[in-house]
Amino acid sequence: MITGTDQSAVVSVGASDTATVTITDNDAGEVEVAAASVGITEGGAAGSVCVVLTGTTGSPTELANPLAVSVESVLNADAGAGDFSLGASVTIPAGTTLPTDGSHCVAVSGTEDTFLEGDEAFDAMITGTDQSAVVSVGASDTATVTITDNDAGEVEVAAASVGITEGGAAGSVCVVLTGTTGSPTELVNPLAVSVESVLNADAGFVDFSLGSSVTIPAGTTLPTDGSHCVAVSGTDDTLLECDEAFGARISGTDKSAVVSVGASDTTTVTITDNDAGEVEVAAASVGITEGGAAGSVCVVLTGTTGSPTELANPLEVSVTSVLNAEAGFVDFSLGSSVTIPAGTTLPTDGSHCVAVSGTDDTLLECDEAFGARISGTDKSAVVSVGASDTTTVTITDNDAGEVEVAAASVGITEGGAAGSVCVVLTGTTGSPTELANPLEVSVTSVLNAEAGFVDFSLGSSVTIPAGTTLPTDGSHCVAVSGTDDTLLECDEAFGARISGTDKSAVVSVGASDTTTVTITDNDAGEVEVAAASVGITEGGAAGSVCVVLTGTTGSPTELANPLEVSVTSVLNAEAGFVDFSLGSSVTIPAGTTLPTDGSHCVAVSGTDDTLLECDEAFGARISGTDKSAVVSVGASDTTTVTITDND
Repeated sequence: MITGTDQSAVVSVGASDTATVTITDNDAGEVEVAAASVGITEGGAAGSVCVVLTGTTGSPTELANPLAVSVESVLNADAGAGDFSLGASVTIPAGTTLPTDGSHCVAVSGTEDTFLEGDEAFDAMITGTDQSAVVSVGASDTATVTITDNDAGEVEVAAASVGITEGGAAGSVCVVLTGTTGSPTELVNPLAVSVESVLNADAGFVDFSLGSSVTIPAGTTLPTDGSHCVAVSGTDDTLLECDEAFGARISGTDKSAVVSVGASDTTTVTITDNDAGEVEVAAASVGITEGGAAGSVCVVLTGTTGSPTELANPLEVSVTSVLNAEAGFVDFSLGSSVTIPAGTTLPTDGSHCVAVSGTDDTLLECDEAFGARISGTDKSAVVSVGASDTTTVTITDNDAGEVEVAAASVGITEGGAAGSVCVVLTGTTGSPTELANPLEVSVTSVLNAEAGFVDFSLGSSVTIPAGTTLPTDGSHCVAVSGTDDTLLECDEAFGARISGTDKSAVVSVGASDTTTVTITDNDAGEVEVAAASVGITEGGAAGSVCVVLTGTTGSPTELANPLEVSVTSVLNAEAGFVDFSLGSSVTIPAGTTLPTDGSHCVAVSGTDDTLLECDEAFGARISGTDKSAVVSVGASDTTTVTITDND
């Protein structure tokens, strides 16, 4: 500026007295961020975005004037303007020596809220200086500021278990989101929850389909119900698998910093099998022999619904014994279960079996039977027991015996005490020592020409008790008695025969099967001549020598059988055999009532000759009867026959 002249009287200073002189500075610098990234916590202490001033030309050493550095935020997809507070500029004082450390900063802080946001980031960028002619913005103009969220939540399964049906409608595995710190109320960003399957011994990956993740939308309010789900379905197949289970587990989230997996992380998914089968016995009956080779009780597996073709897992079929009145547990050994291997194709034949054998013993038991019954399976949900559940197992006894009569003959008396027809039991094979069950021996009568059914009473059977030791004596008997009557019958005989046993399979009838029973008659009579003398004439009509039958004991009234009375001649000094003809016997018919008159006679006649002999006499004597046991000859046994000579 012109301030005056030394000739002020004549040269004064005009109006344009000042010239502005601009000094172009030949020094320059740059301002940059001190660090490329800064971290702060939502609701926590403020952080700093610092700037660094460096020289770029010459050797500047000091700021002549203060330097204002402008800072502004640049948003990305994470943070919003409401999520932080950032200072707008930083002033570096005049006199600051170059280069400077990062001590010139603006404050930055995260805004406290209740959102589950996850970590968010934005940029704090140097946009310019108020000394741009000498201090420009360098290449490192931006610091990335990350805000760590102080809100957190957990995700868990909505239910501990889910049930689905093979080949049926899909089910759902649902998740629940809950807050764990502060008071979070809303998801700021979508949350992806990963779900994976956890196998156990039942199900395989081919048995189901499970969604891999579920996304909970941004804006979802906490806590949420279980409406965020993945689909799960059972694969339809033709395998008998039973119900299968696997785990559907939450394995993580894409916001693991703020949403962790809670303790209830797994849902057990049970797949109900839609295939079914039945197991039945292969045969209604099986035969084995005591002490012989083992037999088999076999089972058959068949499908009942759908088209099951194969067992997915081994099937254990339980078999139990069912006793009846014959066999006991000591009489056999039976396997308790049979396992049908996994992979068995349906239907199967009866090749899956349990062994059954008869216990060898020394008892006469006869054939015994018991039931071998399918009582259940270890896969009852898909394999049930069918209607044909029981095989009848018959054990053929390998012991045997014979029963015979104890004596070949027995004698009883009509009307007297009863006698006994006794049987003897002996073993024939092995070493049977004892009857396991009572033995009934049937006894029948065998008639001959003498006795009739009315003449005796005979027991029809004898029972030998269980536990009787073999061989036995003849102490097992039936009673036999003679019927008391008034008939002259003589001694009669019939047969008492063992006709069979009720245990014919093991006790047969031996060769000595019949006892002859003789009934001694308790009735008696006498026969005598009807007249002491008879007269005939030589060459004349025949005469008769007659006999009379009378009772001597009891009250016999009738001959049961014809009676033949023998008559013989007894010579004396007069007559000879040539002088007469005499019948040798007289028969009294059966049914003749006692006493009888003299109507039963033999003819006697005199032989006609030309000899002068005078009257002659001889005796006609009863010499005996053909029923001498019951009809004897009485004292009056002889008739004197006198022959009057006709010369």
